[in-house]
Amino acid sequence: MKENKTLIKPFKLTPIVKYVYGVVPSRRLGKSLGVNVIPRKTCSYSCVYCQLGRTTNKTIKRRSFFPKEEILEEIVRRTKEVDFEYVTFVGEGEPTLCKDLGWLIEKTKEFAKVAVITNGSLLFDEDVRNELVECDVVIPSLDAADQKTFLRVNRPFRGLLIAEIVEGVVEFRKIFNGELNVEIMLVKGYNDSVDTLSKIRDALSKIKPDRVYIMSFTRPPAEDVEPVDDVGLFLARSVIDNVKAELITSPEQGEFGIESAEDLISVLRRHPMRREQIEVFLKILDLDFKRIKNLGVKEVRYRDEIYYIA
Repeated sequence: MKENKTLIKPFKLTPIVKYVYGVVPSRRLGKSLGVNVIPRKTCSYSCVYCQLGRTTNKTIKRRSFFPKEEILEEIVRRTKEVDFEYVTFVGEGEPTLCKDLGWLIEKTKEFAKVAVITNGSLLFDEDVRNELVECDVVIPSLDAADQKTFLRVNRPFRGLLIAEIVEGVVEFRKIFNGELNVEIMLVKGYNDSVDTLSKIRDALSKIKPDRVYIMSFTRPPAEDVEPVDDVGLFLARSVIDNVKAELITSPEQGEFGIESAEDLISVLRRHPMRREQIEVFLKILDLDFKRIKNLGVKEVRYRDEIYYIA
C-alpha cells in the first residue's frame, strides 16, 4: 500500500512591484508612497549613517536606469490602490541621478502631490533645479557646511564641494515656490559640535528654507556609528537657532500600506521595521519570521529594539 503524502507547496515570492513601495508612514510627509528610480546603492554619497550600507556605485553621472514608462505605470496603478498624501521619489540611493526624474514628476503631478527627498548634491546643476521646481515639497539634506565635516560624514563622490552644493540649494530656493525643508542628520562625534552646527546655521541663513528638521537616526545604520541623544539634539536646536527648526526625536508612527508578501519585502528593502510593526503584517499575511528570513530578511538588534530589513 502506497504511503499517502500531502505535498506542501513551497512559499514563493512573485515580485509584482519593482519601483513603488509603501505606503510608508513618514515623520515629514505623513502617508508617503515611495518611488525608487535608481538601482540599489547608486548614490553621490556614502553616508556613515546610511541604513543600506556603503555605496557600491558612487557617481554624479545622471542616466536613465529603468524604463520611465514602466515606473509611471506602476505609480498610476498603486495610487489607485492605496490611500496616500504624497508620491515621494526617494528610494535606495540618490533620486536626482535619474535622468527621467523631471518627466516622472511632471506626469505624476497630473494626479498627485509630489515630494522629492534628496541629498542635494546635484542642485548645483541647473537642469536638476529646473526639474525639481515642479514638486510640491523638496527635502534636501545638509549634514555639514564645511568641507572637512562633509567628507567625514557624507563621504561624497570625488570633487564635490559643499560650498557649491549649498550655493545650488540657494539658487533653487530662488525659483522654487513649493515647500523647501532642509534635513540635518546628526551623528555622535561627527557633526554635533558647536563649531560644525554654527556653520550649518550660517548656510541655512542663506538658503532660507520653510522648515528645518534636526534629527538623528532611529533605525539601525549599517556601520558602527552612534546617534546623537536628546540632549545633543536640543543643543543643536539652540545653536542653529532657527525659528523654523523642528526636532524629530522619535521613530515614525502610523500604518504601512502592506497587503501582500511582495509589499512587505518591497518596504523592508528600503525601510527597516521594528519587530512589533512587522508582527502585525505576518499575522495578516499568514507568514512567520522563519519564512520571511528564507526570503532574505535579516534580524538586527539596535538600541534595545529588534529590526528587520531585506
